[in-house]
Amino acid sequence: MGRVSGFLAALLERGDRARLILWLPVAFGAGIALYFDWPDEPPLRWGAYAGGAALTLVGLTRALGWPWRAALAVTFVAAGFLTAQIGAELQSAPVLLARIGPTAVTGRVTNAEPTERGRRLLLADVTIAGLDPARTPRRLRLTDRIAQNQDLAPGDRVRIPAMLLPPPEPVAPGTYDFARDAWFQGVGAVGFTLGRAERLASAESRAIATLRHHIGGRIREALPGSMGSIAAALIIGERAAIPQADLDALRDSGLAHLLSISGLHMTLVAGLVFALVRGALALWPAVAGRYPIKKWAAIAAIAGAAFYLALSGASVPAQRSFLSAAIVLIAIILDRNALSMRLLALAAMVVMTLKPESLLGPSFQMSFAAVLALIAGYEASRRWRRANPPRTWWQKALRYAIGVAATSLLAGGATTPFALYHFGRFVSFGVVANLIAVPLTGFWIMPWALLAVLLMPLGLEGPALTAMAWGLEAVMWTAHWVAAWPDAALLVPAMPRWGLLSATVGLLWLCLWVGRWRWLGLSLLAAGLASPATHRPPDLYVEAEMRQVAVRTESGGLAITGDPTSFTAEIWLRRDGLLAADPWPRSEERSGLRCDGAGCVARFGDSLVALALADRALAEDCREATLVLTRLGADRRCRGMTTVIDRWARHEQGAMAIWIEADGPRIETTRAYRGERPWVQAAQRPPPGRRTLSSAGRGRRGGPAP
Repeated sequence: MGRVSGFLAALLERGDRARLILWLPVAFGAGIALYFDWPDEPPLRWGAYAGGAALTLVGLTRALGWPWRAALAVTFVAAGFLTAQIGAELQSAPVLLARIGPTAVTGRVTNAEPTERGRRLLLADVTIAGLDPARTPRRLRLTDRIAQNQDLAPGDRVRIPAMLLPPPEPVAPGTYDFARDAWFQGVGAVGFTLGRAERLASAESRAIATLRHHIGGRIREALPGSMGSIAAALIIGERAAIPQADLDALRDSGLAHLLSISGLHMTLVAGLVFALVRGALALWPAVAGRYPIKKWAAIAAIAGAAFYLALSGASVPAQRSFLSAAIVLIAIILDRNALSMRLLALAAMVVMTLKPESLLGPSFQMSFAAVLALIAGYEASRRWRRANPPRTWWQKALRYAIGVAATSLLAGGATTPFALYHFGRFVSFGVVANLIAVPLTGFWIMPWALLAVLLMPLGLEGPALTAMAWGLEAVMWTAHWVAAWPDAALLVPAMPRWGLLSATVGLLWLCLWVGRWRWLGLSLLAAGLASPATHRPPDLYVEAEMRQVAVRTESGGLAITGDPTSFTAEIWLRRDGLLAADPWPRSEERSGLRCDGAGCVARFGDSLVALALADRALAEDCREATLVLTRLGADRRCRGMTTVIDRWARHEQGAMAIWIEADGPRIETTRAYRGERPWVQAAQRPPPGRRTLSSAGRGRRGGPAP
């Protein structure tokens, strides 16, 4: 043990030893990730036992040097695991198990967010006609495209006719799990309205949600159309009403981060409040000469940033940005210097403790990755910047332009692995777009936004919002201009999980260490970025109710039954890095597919896959095909002859991804992938003792059919 300790001590340089503490939040996050990746829900006592054992080990090995640090890291892993367990347990609430409706829903409006084609209502304290209160969800989300012009404010109690459904499952194994996010948000059902809402009681509170609603209405009244929606996104965090064409342009140009209330916006708000308060107090000599006006300004800036955090909806990037800004301002109050990387580590610990589920989302991952890379780049260039201060105006302007470009490169490079994993998209010209848009946002748009909010109580916000809109129009022109360039956004196949892990560890290794061995992280980062090239996409996708099926064509594309522009089809295509689906043949052979009135067949090498639509086709398909897909109950007639996915298998297994291999089909299912977790409805779990399509052979998350 002494030799191991000596080797590690020699390997670490002096600067790296002081940064060991930065790896504790990483260990905490690893524990959270371990919980969510566990095959089935672990007993709550596991995390407590593991943490207690590791903490005991810390005490026993403290005298040995290095081993106690490893035990401390294990303690943080166990703490993260336990925190995620407790977070999931605290959200325990009824979840709708089956479709209900039409029915009358009564509840209190907590949010009424406009969308491009209506609005989205979030109801709490819900009662549902004909449903036992013990089985009624606490909150539900409704899409309203019928009576969206009816004004509803947070706090209103309403009765509304609606159709309700359980939170949807993933459309393929490993894709976005809406039901998991809904569980942690306390949402137990989704649906859509069937008529106008009847207001039973008007809102009386002056809560922040009501204030957000009124501010959003004032913004859209002064700036109708797209500019009003974008202004509302920057001020109160409501993005759903932004036209899809504008969202696509911002995404493909690398400017989508401007819509997320994050470090740029929070720093501008806190900095403006700090400068205004300190400047105003400095004009009062009797106060400026006797009292610490800098500290008073810091307190005002914290209050202003907190108000902006609440006003914007308190998203994960906004929480991280507020915590970072608040720690810097507290350091000013206490006459201390804030350590930037430790500041980020502390912010990450707080966010993960309060919302452990946020670790899995692109918002948390991309936000913290960008700031991590920026701080590391700032630290690495500090000595050069101090040795070469700008002296003339053009040197200062050039330094600023280089800083914006470097910021875009660092943040864009750090967030690329997470953009590839979650969205399958690589932005090529984000640096150019950010060179134009970031200065506009910092020096024009956000100051006018702050002034507009301050003038709203007086009803004088119109001119400020108009000036803000001029800057927004310039930003949107830049976004559409850059997004129209050839190959501005490249689609890539889904990054495998090991690729995301490799890229994450590589990025952390590169940014958290300061010694020469930090550069080893580049190899891990490069391996993660290259991992999509190793991904073999499935040969077939099957929707949970088999309303849609996707088949791999000879050209490598996907032919999809039904609507090729549906949400399910969009996820399948994006997962494979494809822009559009291949046409599905109707009565002819195309791309390896052949169809007639009874069904379709597709050939993969020596294997034949059949989609049986009519009962008369089953007998022939069961004799000749390697795999039969049908919405009929075909299990008895085909048993022992071939692999069959019929309506019973679909009900038990959910959506599927299928690979046709030499030794038979390899099938992964959403039910097996998700396991027995609190957010997986009881009706969606494989029955105990029942053999499932992926329970044999190659493991729980993918095996050959029995």
